[in-house]
Amino acid sequence: MTDLDWWACPHNDEIYAALKANIAEAQGDEHYVMSLVGDDARAFVAAYNQGIDSHLEAITVRSEWMGARLRVWVHPAELPTLVRRLFEGDDNAHSLASGILSTLGMETV
Repeated sequence: MTDLDWWACPHNDEIYAALKANIAEAQGDEHYVMSLVGDDARAFVAAYNQGIDSHLEAITVRSEWMGARLRVWVHPAELPTLVRRLFEGDDNAHSLASGILSTLGMETV
């Protein structure tokens, strides 16, 4: 697995392709499950609500609110799209993207 400047993936097709390959290798065919609150939940909702974006990609996830906690199951093919969108967002979104990559053994440089 390669560590690259993942922060650049929204603006660099080669890095985005590498991100997709690295996530696929790390995640396999399992859904990525998260439990989010506060700023992380808001960052996820903002990324999700973009619909079909300029890369002609969308995110369709199963999710449910459990009180103030958002439980999310992201399809393996859609996790790179979510991470890219989070890197397009604010500092809270960047933090969530970095956290996701960290759980997959990928460091942001």
